Amino acid sequence: MFRALLLLLLAVLCWCFWPVTSGAFVIDDYVFLAQSRMVDAPWAAFWSNHFYEPLYFRPIGVTLWWIATRLFDLNYAAHSVINLILHSVNVVLLAILVRALTERVAAAISAAALFAFLPFSFAAILWPSNRFDVLAVLFLLLTAIGCIRFLRNGHPLTWLAAGGATLAACLSKELAFPIATATAFLCLFVAIHAPWQRRVGLFAMLGGAITLAFVWRHAMLPMPYAAAGGDILAMLSRGAAAWSDALPKMFSHATNGASLAAFALGTALLAAVFAAATAIFFPRRTRHQASGSPTRALFGAVIILAVSALTQWPLASNFAPMLDGGALGTTTYARFFYAPAAALAILIGLIVANARLVRSVATLIVLCVMMIGIQTRTTAEAFARWTQARIEPISVAAARIVDTVSRDSTSPCVVVFLDTQVNNNPWFRMFSDVTVKALTARPETTWRCAVLSESTPWIFISPANQALAEIGLTPIVIDAKGAVQPDYEWGGVRYRYRTMISDVKRLPNAKFFRWNGTAFVDVSDDVLSGRRIVQTHGWGF
Repeated sequence: MFRALLLLLLAVLCWCFWPVTSGAFVIDDYVFLAQSRMVDAPWAAFWSNHFYEPLYFRPIGVTLWWIATRLFDLNYAAHSVINLILHSVNVVLLAILVRALTERVAAAISAAALFAFLPFSFAAILWPSNRFDVLAVLFLLLTAIGCIRFLRNGHPLTWLAAGGATLAACLSKELAFPIATATAFLCLFVAIHAPWQRRVGLFAMLGGAITLAFVWRHAMLPMPYAAAGGDILAMLSRGAAAWSDALPKMFSHATNGASLAAFALGTALLAAVFAAATAIFFPRRTRHQASGSPTRALFGAVIILAVSALTQWPLASNFAPMLDGGALGTTTYARFFYAPAAALAILIGLIVANARLVRSVATLIVLCVMMIGIQTRTTAEAFARWTQARIEPISVAAARIVDTVSRDSTSPCVVVFLDTQVNNNPWFRMFSDVTVKALTARPETTWRCAVLSESTPWIFISPANQALAEIGLTPIVIDAKGAVQPDYEWGGVRYRYRTMISDVKRLPNAKFFRWNGTAFVDVSDDVLSGRRIVQTHGWGF
C-alpha cells in the first residue's frame, strides 16, 4: 500500500510538472550551460576552485550541470526533467523519513503529498537553476534517515552514510550548513532513547563532515564571508520585512495570475489543515517513538523548520520585489523556501501521526493537496509560456547574430544589442554575453566575441587561453577606495567584469543591432553616423 500510494503521488506530480518541459532556459541557466560547454575537466573547475562569481562553491550541483550538458547539450526538456527526478526522489525520501519517525503510513503519505505539491516546493523546481536547493535537501533527507537508523541499530555503515550525506549536502548549497548543524545537535540532545555512545559518535561524525566542507569551501573562495553580509541581525530583519511585504501580495494577486493563485490557494488550505489538526486532534498518542516521545520529535521538526526558514529569509528579501504575480516572480521567490517546505511537511506529518483519527486527517490533507496539484499545473504552464514569449526569441536570435558576425570576422568581434530591455524583458541584458555563448552553434569563434547591451556586460565568459579584445570598457568599482573587480580564471574559463562606456562609437569594429519586437535589425550605420544616440547606463534592475 505504501509503495502504491507513493507511485500514485509521483504520477500526479509528473502530470502537474510536465507542461514546463516545453519551456526555455532563462537567466542563470545560461551561466551553467556556458561553463559546462567550456570546461573540459570538471574536477579542476568545480572541485578545486570556485565558479561563476567568487561567492559560490557548489561542486556537486555544477558537476551535475556539466554531466547533463554533456549528455543532453541544449535540450531544455531533459534538463528540466532532472529537477523533476530529483524532487520525486526527495518526496520518496521524505515519506520514508516520516514513516521511520512515526511508523504510520498515512502520516508519511500525507507529508509526502504536501511536500510534492506545496506551492513553495513545486514552484521551486520549475527553474532548472534551482537544482542546488533540491540537491541539498536530498542529501539532508539522507542524513536524517541515516541518523535514525544508526541511533536504532548502531551499524557502522549507517554512521558513515550519515556523515557522507552531510558532506554532500554542504557541497551542494550553503543552506545545508546550518540545517546539518541543527541536525547534529538534535541527535545529541533530543534522541535520548538511544545510547549516549551512539549519540556522541553520530554528533562527532556529522560535525567532522560539516567542518571538512567548511574548511574546503573557505580554501576555495577568495571572499568566503561576502555572501553572508556580516550583520546577521540586519539580515534577519530584512528577511522578516520581505515576508511582511510578500504575503499581502500573494493574496492580492490571487485572482490576477495562475502562479500566485496557486500560492494563495496552497497557503490557505495548508493553514486550515494545520490549524484543524493542531486544535482538534493533537496530541492523542503517547507511546514512545524512534526519536523519543512525540513531543521531542515535534520539537526537532520545529527547530529544523525555524533554522531553514531563518537561513533563507535574508536571501529572499533581495528578490521580494519580483513577487509581482507573474510566473518568473513566483518561481524566483519560491526557490528560497524549498528546504523550509520539506521541514514543514515533516512537521505536519508528525502532527498527523499523533492525531486521534490519523487516516481521516491524512485523507483530508491528501484531498486538499490534489486540489493544489491541479492548480499548480497552471504555474508550470505559465512559466513555460513566459520563457517562450519573453526570453527564447531574443536569446536564440542574438546567438544566431553573433554566430554570423563571428564567422565573418577576422579578429575578436564586438556586438552590441540595443532595446533588449523592452516588453517587460530586463533579463537579456543581465546575461547578454553568457546567453549567447551558451547557445552558440559556433563556439570556436563566438567565444572570442564581446557581447554587450546598453547597460552592464556583467560577465564576460570565454576560454582563458583566447585573447580578448581590450575595447576600453570601464571596470566595476567594488569599494570606496576605487578598487576594481578583478578578472577570475578557473578551469580554462575567464570572467571579466566591465560596464558599458558612454560613447559607444569608440568600440572598435562594433556591430550594433536593435530589437524591434520580433527580430534584431542591423543599425550599425545609424549609430556610427550619430543618427541614433545610444543611452548607456550602469547595472541595475
